[in-house]
Parts: sequence; C-alpha cells; structure tokens
Amino acid sequence: MGFVKSSARRVGVVGLLHESNTFLAVPTTRDNFVHASLTTGSAVIKRWAESKHELGGFIQGAHKFGFAAIPIMATYAIPSGTITAGTFEQLLGELQTEIKSNLPLDGLLLALHGATVSES
Repeated sequence: MGFVKSSARRVGVVGLLHESNTFLAVPTTRDNFVHASLTTGSAVIKRWAESKHELGGFIQGAHKFGFAAIPIMATYAIPSGTITAGTFEQLLGELQTEIKSNLPLDGLLLALHGATVSES
C-alpha cells in the first residue's frame, strides 16, 4: 500500500489499547502487551493497515486523503487487571522515544481504546 507522498503532511499513527478491569487481582504487565501485539515503526503498517480497526482506518485514510501515515507505535493487551505503574511508564517512555525519532510531525492520530487504567 503506497501511503507516503514526499510533500505530504506527516501524521504519526499511535495505538494504546487495553480494557482494564480494576476488580481483578492479577495486574497487566509489559509482557501481556508484548504477547498480544507490541509494534513500532514499519511493523505498525504491516500489522494494522488492512485491519477493521481505528488504526487500519488511520492508515487507509492517509492513503485516501494524501497524507503520510508515519507509524509510531501500536500495542494492546487482552482485557485483564490494572496495568502496573512500571509497565505504563515504560510504554509511555517507548512512545515518547518513537515520537522523537520520527520528528518533525504535523500531528498525531491516536487510537486510545479501552479503560487503560494504571496503578499510578
């Protein structure tokens, strides 16, 4: 799928998805995200471009409307307990690193799905 035009606006694509259940005693860790799907860079396009999901819509919309979808990071974990504070901080740190390495950007499209509750 050709989605980047050299003169196009550069818009980062990000997804952080988790249905947190605060009543469950077992916390959600980074391993839960890695096991389900943690993608960065071009792997985001490979994993999500054809999906029937917000992320797929972002990528398909970029192609349709002529802006560059810059794949940043997308991750989800199977619905489970509260995300540990360390996991949440680590994911945010990785996200910040990925955004900085892809600057300049004209904007971000964020798929923030689910309760995504962290201990902190």
